[in-house]
Amino acid sequence: MNWLQKDPLAKLRIKYKLPLSFVMVSLIAFGLGGFLIIKSVHASLSREIQTRLKSETVAQASVFDQHLLLLGRRSQDFASDGFIRTQTELLETDPQTESKTKERLINHLLINKLPIVEEFSNLLVFDNNSNLLVSVFPSDDRLRRMLSAGLGQDTLWYSPLFQSAAGNNEPQFAIVTPLINIHQTQHIGYLVCVVDFRSVINYISGQYQKAMSFSDVEKYLSFIDQTGSVLDIPWWTLNERENVALIDLNLKRPTEGYAPGANSHEGRHICRDGEDMFGYSFPLKYVNWTILVELGTSSALKTISVLEEKLFFVGLLIALLILIAMYFPVRFLIQPLSELETMAFNIKEGDYSARVVTDSEDEIGDLATSFNQMAEALEERTRVLKKTAADLTEREKVIRIQHDRLKAVVNSMNDGLILLNSAGEIVLHNQAGEPLIAYLNSPDKQLEKFECKHPEKSTARECVNCLMDISSMQDCTVKMEERFFEILATKLPAMSGGAGKILVARDITERTLMHDKHARQERLAVLGNMAAVVAHEMNSPLAAISMYNQMMMDEFDQDSQFTEHVDVIRRNTETCREIITNLLDFARTPTLNISKVDIHEVINQTIRLLVPLHEKANIAVKLYLDAEQAEIEGDLSRLKQIFANIILNAIQAVKEIGGQVRIRTSNDDDRQMIVIDVEDTGPGIDPAIVKDIFNPFFTTRGSDMGTGLGLSTGKRIAEAHGGSVILLQNRPRFTVFRIVLPFRYQGGGEFGHHSPGEKGALR
Repeated sequence: MNWLQKDPLAKLRIKYKLPLSFVMVSLIAFGLGGFLIIKSVHASLSREIQTRLKSETVAQASVFDQHLLLLGRRSQDFASDGFIRTQTELLETDPQTESKTKERLINHLLINKLPIVEEFSNLLVFDNNSNLLVSVFPSDDRLRRMLSAGLGQDTLWYSPLFQSAAGNNEPQFAIVTPLINIHQTQHIGYLVCVVDFRSVINYISGQYQKAMSFSDVEKYLSFIDQTGSVLDIPWWTLNERENVALIDLNLKRPTEGYAPGANSHEGRHICRDGEDMFGYSFPLKYVNWTILVELGTSSALKTISVLEEKLFFVGLLIALLILIAMYFPVRFLIQPLSELETMAFNIKEGDYSARVVTDSEDEIGDLATSFNQMAEALEERTRVLKKTAADLTEREKVIRIQHDRLKAVVNSMNDGLILLNSAGEIVLHNQAGEPLIAYLNSPDKQLEKFECKHPEKSTARECVNCLMDISSMQDCTVKMEERFFEILATKLPAMSGGAGKILVARDITERTLMHDKHARQERLAVLGNMAAVVAHEMNSPLAAISMYNQMMMDEFDQDSQFTEHVDVIRRNTETCREIITNLLDFARTPTLNISKVDIHEVINQTIRLLVPLHEKANIAVKLYLDAEQAEIEGDLSRLKQIFANIILNAIQAVKEIGGQVRIRTSNDDDRQMIVIDVEDTGPGIDPAIVKDIFNPFFTTRGSDMGTGLGLSTGKRIAEAHGGSVILLQNRPRFTVFRIVLPFRYQGGGEFGHHSPGEKGALR
């Protein structure tokens, strides 16, 4: 019921709303009373009209019934004519005189019978088999089809309405009468009298003028035959016989849109192109037809319409008188309220000196006095607020200067600064802290822990949750996109009693890499010393074992049972010597022989060396050498060693399952480098060992398949050239190692530099 609490005229001003409300209430009361009166009169008049219409319909049906019965009797009189019966019987029994007999019979019907009844337009004689014997005027098959139901009847039969075949489309119907021979012993045929319905109407309008009342009201007389066909006759033709010839009598079939039957036109209904009508139907007694009388409600209820117009004009007059009577309330009630509204608007616009003057002592006067007191209070309060606003503006200016200074200091920091409030939301950060924020806000990015005091927090999401946790003040080191950041957490007290958190992210990538490099160099130095000692200590025993093994091979015959044992000793001795040689090569620090090298040619030479391996395993090696600049400064033999190790690993990865190895080259113009991607369709590398694949002596194959120095050696050679080797993609059916080499050699790395033309010596 909320709609009852809202003013439906809320958008109208009171000076319009009050008079209109009185007018609306008065008109509603007047209109409701008038509606009830008109409704009562309308119902009574409608009942009276329908009662009179019923009596008129019955009377009209009686008139037509009697005349149609009379036409049927005349048809039976014609059928009892002895000449017609003898001639019809003669046509059926004496074919030799058929022509003359037909001529005599047609003349008799045309001269002696047809003129007797004005309504008859044609006479026809049929035999017992429904074959046409004679016809006064020509007829068509349509008439014969219409008569098919009556030819065969033993009694008088009236046909449905049909249109004339003479070209004028006049409505007609036929009366079929059986013919009995002159001795009254047998049935010999049928006499058909075709009746012109316009003549029937003309006869009835002359005989029964003024038979109906309400002649000044628009009414319609309709005949509905047994097939549902409808013939409409305007009411005025029944009162004026001379006008019957002027009307068009159109027969409507049921398929032409007229409702079949008369039941749908009973009582008050809509028909005749949407016109509101009264109707009543009554069946004809002697013909299987229905007569329907209809009249328009607009003319029948014209008295009600005149009464409605009078009530409308009386209502307008009452509304005008009420508006005139409302002048004084509007003048002395609404106008003071309008002045109060104007005063309130001026105060809203800032004019607090506005006042309203009134000499009334009623409620309106009290309201005006209250408004004036309110305006004085607002004026005083506004004066105080302006002074307070000026003080606040000055303080805001000082705070803004301090804020700008703090912002400048924060943005000038090289370390990332992130401030979290007590709800764990980021409220302040500088530009250096944006990379860390991107990881904190995106769970899809991988945040890799490097050092943490909570080893149980193993996933990247848990690490992010720890950093965003206000209660956790643990420092940690994380890795983001190959960069290392040391994150320091500090508690930040808040004035509201809660506590925030400050995160300071310091980039320690260079320090970490330098630390790793020094650790690696120390390990290599120890490894070199150990390798030298091991090689020195192992070479002498291995030489002795190899010498005595060779002597044993010379002493045994080839078919000796010990020949296989000696061969096993030889092979394992060579394996140990190869391991010691690789160990010494990895521990030594050779110099680089720098020259101009074509990377595409280096790749092709390496592939040619590995042809026996990949062709034997039926592995396809495809080259996509798309780099526009392939010439760099580097050591040819060392570069071959890089590609040989990595391509060999790719071939061995797809050897068991079959597949492809693809080598692609491209240029990185921004960094002035060439990029070489070695792709294979193998099963990929176990994610658990990815971090160890570049460590020396790490291998996933047995000791007889490799030493685990290939990737680590290739990485050292690439870094010595100023480049790198990384695992770019690692998933089943798509593993990619990327080699990046600069166009120009910058020097440095773990290898020494040897100019072209100098000999590289091993230390």
